[in-house]
Amino acid sequence: MLLFIYNLCREQHLSDELICNVMRKYQAYCDPQEWDDMMHTVCHYRFIYYLLLPFKYIAKKDLIGIYRLFKMLI
Repeated sequence: MLLFIYNLCREQHLSDELICNVMRKYQAYCDPQEWDDMMHTVCHYRFIYYLLLPFKYIAKKDLIGIYRLFKMLI
C-alpha cells in the first residue's frame, strides 16, 4: 500500500489533490489495521523527510516522490 501511494507521488502530472482523494478512497476500503500500520511506519520514519530536506533543490523524481509522500501523510 505504501509503495502504491509512493508511486503516485512520483508522478509529477498527478496533483496533490488527486493523490489525497485516492488515499481517502484507499483508506475507506482497506482494512483499518493495515492503514494504521502504514501510518505508524510513516510516522516512525518521518526523520527521513527532515534528513533529506536539504537535498530538495537537487532532487529528482524518486526523491520528490518521498517528499510528497511524507508531506501528504504526516
